Amino acid sequence: MGKIYIVEDPFTAKVGLAALYQKAGYEVVTGRPDITAIIAAKPGIVVTDIDVTLVNAKNANPMHFLEELKANPAMKGVEIFVYTERIDVSLEVKLRKLKLSSYFTKDDNTEFIVNSAKNVFNPVVEEEIREDMFIERMAPAHAAPPPAPAEVGQAEMDTDSFKKMFADFSDKVHEQLGEADGETIYNLGVSYMDMGLHEQALAEFERAAKSADFRMEALSMAGVCLRHLKRHKEAIERFKAGAQATQDPAEIMGFRYEIGVTLQEMGMLKEAFNFLGAVYKTDKTYRDAAARLMAINNTLKAAQK
Repeated sequence: MGKIYIVEDPFTAKVGLAALYQKAGYEVVTGRPDITAIIAAKPGIVVTDIDVTLVNAKNANPMHFLEELKANPAMKGVEIFVYTERIDVSLEVKLRKLKLSSYFTKDDNTEFIVNSAKNVFNPVVEEEIREDMFIERMAPAHAAPPPAPAEVGQAEMDTDSFKKMFADFSDKVHEQLGEADGETIYNLGVSYMDMGLHEQALAEFERAAKSADFRMEALSMAGVCLRHLKRHKEAIERFKAGAQATQDPAEIMGFRYEIGVTLQEMGMLKEAFNFLGAVYKTDKTYRDAAARLMAINNTLKAAQK
């Protein structure tokens, strides 16, 4: 039985993460972001949220906390699972540089989080994932894709005046900045996204994508917004554009993963398997790719019975 140390915070309490892991048969320890306490617990996995101030941690910067964890010799061989509100390309590259491959957004299905722990303690057997379904390169979207789900607009805001307030605010920002300040426009989009205003966030990310310095990050976030809005085909277009905007293999792999997740949401499981399989072939520890592949493979097998 594996042991998991959860750095306790409001989010892990809200989703009942400790109970989910215990139900799956793991020993769970919850506690503060204290490296000494973590080492003493001797876990196989540490779970921590990098969006919040780490109360009682010696270093309140979440990234510094991760760096200290990774640098400590006693943590060798311990897997670190990271939660975050959102993952854009730049954050993903930072995490990959720390050799952190298990990171999740807070809207991920908890089944994938639990399956990822299973894959740490009981690694996926190579033969369980069909090699003949893999592709070696990023494929075109599809020759004749099935009709995409109907686009769903963002949930109606509480009042028209609330909508108008944000529209007026955005107009004033753009009057003052124009389109040149990509960073501020990108951050405005992030603020909208944090409030669940995906339509407004999408508009800002589309503007920020015109800035060369923020093009990749903005395309990544625009794709995520479109996925939230169930505009899957458009999301895939943004992710493909992002992959074409970089030569960095790690960044390209991130966009491939996002395409795979989007196809999975669309119910295009064989196509999703191909994209996620290509990611898995490159890096078997990449995020929850292995867990998603197993879930898709199980569904496809069940459909054949």
